This record gives sequence, structure tokens and C-alpha cells, in this order.
Amino acid sequence: MPSDFDIFSPASRTGPACIHQPTNGRSPVAQKGDGRDHHPYGFTVWLAGGGVKGGTMYGATDDFGYRAVTNRCKVSDLHATILHLLGLDHRRLTYPHNGRDER
Repeated sequence: MPSDFDIFSPASRTGPACIHQPTNGRSPVAQKGDGRDHHPYGFTVWLAGGGVKGGTMYGATDDFGYRAVTNRCKVSDLHATILHLLGLDHRRLTYPHNGRDER
């Protein structure tokens, strides 16, 4: 997320963080009458507690809910935010992948 956008309240963490992301989002239209498919281009995640400012919204999709168009966020940035809420520094958390330590 951009450094000038602060989703955290000025107070330090005020309790446990609650994070909810339903599957990978759902497409805004039905496919062949078989329901809606998974949709990775625009989805909702909500965060509560852990110092997150209540009522903050970040980003938006197009008018059809098909693609994120405003304040798009990489999944790795979302993961870094979640780790921050849990009190972990994402820069110190690495895992081995193809012979390299990845973040």
C-alpha cells in the first residue's frame, strides 16, 4: 500500500486482529447458468481490531465489480499488512524457494 495511506489508528494495537476474505472473490456474472466462478481481479477483504481504523475503505472496482481500478493492492502487500497486524515484520519473515530466500 502507498506509504501516504495509513489504515492504522494512532493508538498502538488495541487487541487481536480479525481478518476475513471470502474465497477469492466471485465474478459479477454467472457462467453458463452454473453459478459464479472464482474471480481474482477484484475481491473484498476486511480487517478489524489490531489498530485498524474503523470505517476505512481502500480501493474500488469498476462499475460492474469486475476489476480493481482504484488503489490496486498486490497480494504481497496485503500479506505484509496482515503480518503487521499480528505484530510480525514481513521483511524478517522469509522462506526458501528455488534456492533463494523469498519474502
